Amino acid sequence: MKITKIVFSPTGGTMRIVESLFDGQLYEDREINLITKDIDFSSVKIEHDELVVIAMPSYSGRAPEMALKRLNMIDGNGAPCVLVVSYGNRDYEDTLLEMSDAAKTCGFIPFAAVSGIAEHSIDRETAAGRPDSDDKQKLRKIGKKILGEFKNCKALCYVPGHMPYKELQGGSNCPEPGEGCTKCDICRQECPADAIDIQMIGNPQKCISCMRCIKVCPEGARALDDITAKRIHSYLKLNCRVRKEPELFIE
Repeated sequence: MKITKIVFSPTGGTMRIVESLFDGQLYEDREINLITKDIDFSSVKIEHDELVVIAMPSYSGRAPEMALKRLNMIDGNGAPCVLVVSYGNRDYEDTLLEMSDAAKTCGFIPFAAVSGIAEHSIDRETAAGRPDSDDKQKLRKIGKKILGEFKNCKALCYVPGHMPYKELQGGSNCPEPGEGCTKCDICRQECPADAIDIQMIGNPQKCISCMRCIKVCPEGARALDDITAKRIHSYLKLNCRVRKEPELFIE
């Protein structure tokens, strides 16, 4: 079976969930990385009979706008797809519905949707270590069911979420370099939004708060300011106390 993974995973958590879904199961796959800035996504070719996995994180209960814009350049060609959302154990709210609407707009046919929990991209203490071994076991079972249903799949009638989508507050949580910054340029090159200048300073107007720059910095020299980090930590500590589990939505 051929599987095409269309993934937006700035800090790696979303990709770990996708990999856990089909771990140990034989398939031929290719990856279309929605983080990459120099790809002409309109040139991507999708075969109508291949299985497509579209995966991205939830940011404050919504799908990343940048990821959706790049996804919408791809012609789905009537291919069946699985939607995968990752979130940091709070809630994914309208993300799956927004992903489903976008996928259908560009010609994909969603037949399954999966939610999985990954270490929170901003506050690493929240959902630390997830997906853990228990998550991976559950995700493998979900993946097996998806593969078993693929040949006779039916279009998904229900995806959780609400219309209109949740309204997002303005502004961004933009990381900045600390004293340990060596200006190696890795963060600037890896930023999917081109939000970092040649002095390694972030632009809050362009930053999408994906935290990729923090993840890829070899010196651990990028971070949010202490006030912002403490505010987010306190909020998540209060709102993420109950362990959430992976979910599958399929007809």
